[in-house]
Amino acid sequence: MNWRSSILRAIQGFESLWFGQGANVNRCYRELLRLEFAERPEIQTYVQDQLIDLLRHSAQHVPYYRDVLKASGVIRDGFVDLDRFTDIPPLTKEIMRSRSADLQSDDTLTRRVYRNTSSGSTGVPVEFFQDGAYRAWNRATRLFFNHVLGKEIGEREVLLAGSDRDLVKGSIGLTAKTRNFLSNRLLVNSNLMSPEIMQAHVTRINRFRPVAIFAYVESAYELARFVETNALEVCSIPATIVTGGTLTDPFKETIERGLNTKVYNQYGSREVGPVACECPQRRGLHVFEWASYVEILDDRGREVAPGETGELCITLLTNRAMPIIRYRIGDRAVASDEVCSCGRNTRLLKAVTGRTKEHFVRRDGSLLNSSYFVRLLWYRPWLKRFQIVQEDLDHVILNMEELGVEIFARSGKHLTHVTPVGEVIIEVAGDILRKVESIKQVAQEFSNEKQGTLSIATTHTQARYALPPVIRTFREQYPDVALQMNQ
Repeated sequence: MNWRSSILRAIQGFESLWFGQGANVNRCYRELLRLEFAERPEIQTYVQDQLIDLLRHSAQHVPYYRDVLKASGVIRDGFVDLDRFTDIPPLTKEIMRSRSADLQSDDTLTRRVYRNTSSGSTGVPVEFFQDGAYRAWNRATRLFFNHVLGKEIGEREVLLAGSDRDLVKGSIGLTAKTRNFLSNRLLVNSNLMSPEIMQAHVTRINRFRPVAIFAYVESAYELARFVETNALEVCSIPATIVTGGTLTDPFKETIERGLNTKVYNQYGSREVGPVACECPQRRGLHVFEWASYVEILDDRGREVAPGETGELCITLLTNRAMPIIRYRIGDRAVASDEVCSCGRNTRLLKAVTGRTKEHFVRRDGSLLNSSYFVRLLWYRPWLKRFQIVQEDLDHVILNMEELGVEIFARSGKHLTHVTPVGEVIIEVAGDILRKVESIKQVAQEFSNEKQGTLSIATTHTQARYALPPVIRTFREQYPDVALQMNQ
């Protein structure tokens, strides 16, 4: 076990004191290791117990579900009838937006609740709330599937990131840099990928020699294609775990050749966390059944047969702050009744055939991640949904569906002036154009912040036995940072 592992597990244990009961990542992880090779009946019993507990909580504490569960007959006199579970109307993004307050539990004051948002890949982002228990299970699940694929906590990892929250919150400031240092993590920006930037990415990855890369499908593909086109060499990388798009066979083969790696498909979302991931056998995606109850439905709302494709409908079992039950997430998957030869008896998804995110191509040949535009247009009060189309190398068209407001004032067939809302839209459009150029700066090395003060709150035991090697290595890399120890 590497020294980073001991430090990170200790930090995870301390975090549970802040996030409260049920929020201990280490305890959740041990439970996942216990269930890893459990027999199918034991897994089914575990899932059923979690589902019953979630439904009871929702009926008692969540206004929206108090009515829905009673009307559907799932809850009768405190008894949960799982045979009527499919009578619960599916939850949609529109319901989550319009009934947000009613979907929140009335006991949130007893939980460490935080706000989160969906990726907005449909053009319509959703806001929701999660608690400390969800956070712990989420982190434990990520540690678990990393472990299954041979990547242990504290071993070198590259995050090929295209998300603002990953790039900015994950890289700017001394706290973020310390977290990345302890996690042995290298952040690589995939928002803008010009030949010069991709060449720099390859150099950094080769120098770092990671055990695993975590990346969006399209970003990993574009980087691998660049490597192949330019006959570059990449160090051997045991695992590349891709998400955020549809992994087709041509994409998978290109990534494996270009990045000298083995590719594993992982599926999840911000609303429900990690849902499924391939194991080394790659016979399908193992569903994380302790966290997600997954249905694959046809157009009539019935379970599809093995081998058929249907819409994913997911019930999140680990979040009580804002329960998500039978959520139509907007992706599709192929059902499977196979049992994996790896010995793990969780359900398999044969494939996930969800939405595909594309890159915009600039005149200089550089690539701009389409999700960047999505984030710029999040939560505009005048905008219901939008579509961005690249017309040529110099222009994109923004199609917007407004929320009953006028952008331009008209007199007959003529436009007379821009409305106040229109002025805001024009300002946002200008902001998009300015920020596209600024991505180039973010795509370079992150700020070289090597001065300041780092305060560490710790116990006497950790300060005496666990932290000295960490501090010694940290001082070598950041000699101008002052350290303060608070016991």
